[in-house]
Amino acid sequence: MIKQRLLVTFMLSGLAFFTNKINASQEPMEVYSCDTCDYEKASIIAKEHFKIPSCRWEAVPGGQVEFGQSLFICDTSSKDLIVANPIEKIAFKFNVRATNISSTTPEYGFTSTVNDLSLTTSEKDLLNTFYTIDQDFRSAVSSSSYISSSVLQSSFQQMYNTSNNEDNCNTHPTSYFESPRSQSEVHDELTNNLANELDGANWFDFFEDTDFSGGGLTLSKDGLGFQINLQHNEIGTFISKVYGSSNNLLNFEVKYSGEINIGGTRKLNLTYKLNRGASTIDGIRMNLLFSPVVDLTDVAISNCLSDFIEENSEIIDSGSGGGSGTPDEGEPGSGQTGGGSSIGGSCTRKVKTRVCSTDHNGTTCTNSLISVRC
Repeated sequence: MIKQRLLVTFMLSGLAFFTNKINASQEPMEVYSCDTCDYEKASIIAKEHFKIPSCRWEAVPGGQVEFGQSLFICDTSSKDLIVANPIEKIAFKFNVRATNISSTTPEYGFTSTVNDLSLTTSEKDLLNTFYTIDQDFRSAVSSSSYISSSVLQSSFQQMYNTSNNEDNCNTHPTSYFESPRSQSEVHDELTNNLANELDGANWFDFFEDTDFSGGGLTLSKDGLGFQINLQHNEIGTFISKVYGSSNNLLNFEVKYSGEINIGGTRKLNLTYKLNRGASTIDGIRMNLLFSPVVDLTDVAISNCLSDFIEENSEIIDSGSGGGSGTPDEGEPGSGQTGGGSSIGGSCTRKVKTRVCSTDHNGTTCTNSLISVRC
């Protein structure tokens, strides 16, 4: 599926109010979003983001500038920044100063201090824009769970129905793991659904799904600019794609990260991370289904899951009876799955399966050693 850009035909009244650009000589102020911050926590975060001081070697009195006989001295740096809690809609502005203690070695640590500053009216106004964006996004995610339009048979119906199995499995969660393209298609579906929820937001006229770029949000208004960093947010936002029922769903943590320019074209970039602990396939939690050692010999599974394991595995051992082993890598923990009904037969085999899914920063893969019926 080719990624599609969704244009939202919403015209912002008084658009000229947002057309001013940041003064070329003025750098955007750093704003660190922290959705669990109070003043104390905000001040700790501010101290972490000091400007690196300018440093130099100076000779000790009566000596020369030589290693071991010189002092490594740093000037005191200074910068202003803001730490904002978008959920509580509170923000703290600090001046952060940093320097080092005179030393004869560059193996030193900087010390930083903060002083409180007052927010200007313009800064409060632009922060309110950020709060609105954050609230709209969280509300859209919380009210969105994409349900496949295709009617999906239950796992047990699929187990005994082998006709048109390929078509059935296109609407089964195992299809997500077939390729990076299939994962991208699911992400696009979720993004489009979120876009529909956001349609009409008064800051939103362009929506785009892109790969993670490591950025944050850039807001500008009336010559004032914010560079908003999201690394300190702790409250996750989650969305699910449901394949017919809660027995088959994939749950994702979704984050927005990208550039939003109120004075021109707006973008909202999304990334998705599969939450295996809250995702289920054939009623089995993914963190159990694809853990290091799994026994499915007495668990009823669908043809789709059985075929997926078959197509993405190599046989380690075959014979009668069960068994266990340890894969060469994978997530820690026990993977024994219980429940379900016996599907009969005495022939079993062990296969090594590798399952990969996307992360906010790349791809995560897990190796599992699975015992299955022949």
